[in-house]
Amino acid sequence: MNRRLVHTLPALVLIIGLLPLALPASAADCIVTVTATLVNNTGEERTGRIRIIDTNDNGRIVANTEAVFALNETRTLTLTADVAAGYMILLNRAGMRLTAFDTAFTGAPEVCDAVQVFIGDGRINAGLNQNAAPLAAYCTRRGGIDVYDINNQGEGTLAFRVTAQQIADALALTRQTGLNQKIGEGLFNALYALTTSELQLQGIFDYNPADSGKVYNFIMPGDTCAVK
Repeated sequence: MNRRLVHTLPALVLIIGLLPLALPASAADCIVTVTATLVNNTGEERTGRIRIIDTNDNGRIVANTEAVFALNETRTLTLTADVAAGYMILLNRAGMRLTAFDTAFTGAPEVCDAVQVFIGDGRINAGLNQNAAPLAAYCTRRGGIDVYDINNQGEGTLAFRVTAQQIADALALTRQTGLNQKIGEGLFNALYALTTSELQLQGIFDYNPADSGKVYNFIMPGDTCAVK
């Protein structure tokens, strides 16, 4: 046997003995069970969804569950998943009425407490700066748009509905004429097709005395609700 190899074996054994042993992966530091009960009072089929995303990884979807709700159907969605700091739980109720919602966390508080929860209703004109909007618009399953007027109690009343064909026709007409076209209106709210191939929601702030009479506008791409 090579003498040099014999002399180095004890040293190798010592080094290996000092290395940390590979341990099996431990259980998740935090587990959440999300439940949401929705009632479809919108007038047509809607899809409710619970989704967990990783905000540290460009919104990567970690877990998802969804269901199509028939008109007037009540259903409870449930999702259980491992979560970590930087994860966000999203409930998209698609304009349906939320009657119950719960997030039950199990695990390390420092991890569970770092998980965010956001309840959205799926409106097109969503965002932190849209909370006081006097209207809410939703894509329909067939590519149309429903527009609801919002009162001072935060309750919505269907103002008008436009179909995908009406939107397509109006956008085509703007290209032909070079003029903006009104697609639909109701309860002092309206939807326009713009010559820029965009759509514009317009409403009136009529429930807040400080803003009374001010015009609300929200512009979005023309294919926002297109069925692809």
